[in-house]
Amino acid sequence: MTRVMHPNSLKNLQPAWKPGEAGNPAGRRTFGAYVREWLNSMADWTEEKLEATASDTAAPVNKRVAAFRLLATLQPEREGLKATEFVVNYTDGKPTQRHEIRQVDRGSVQERIDALRARFAPDDQSDQNRIDPNGTKH
Repeated sequence: MTRVMHPNSLKNLQPAWKPGEAGNPAGRRTFGAYVREWLNSMADWTEEKLEATASDTAAPVNKRVAAFRLLATLQPEREGLKATEFVVNYTDGKPTQRHEIRQVDRGSVQERIDALRARFAPDDQSDQNRIDPNGTKH
């Protein structure tokens, strides 16, 4: 006996959204999104207020992390510079450098190799005094 599958049997296995569409577009934000938001809002806070927030165990962790990171930018020399770079990259995004590569048609690769060999080939006079990699004089 052949069993017939009902058309709705596989319907629940397909996603409810279309390809390219998010399954939860207004869903929970990431930890980093919260930290970035706090970093931006704390930009004009005093050092004392940042220290109080960083040590406040009742404050949300993402708020404390943002305060700690901003406090780190006040450190001397290299440590402060690294922390500043982190904060700027985190809030504004890392800068990108674009490269454009163009291929100029100068003939086939073999033609170019042959031209280079001809250009750098030793003349007959110097070829007599040439020493190969094995140390044999020609």
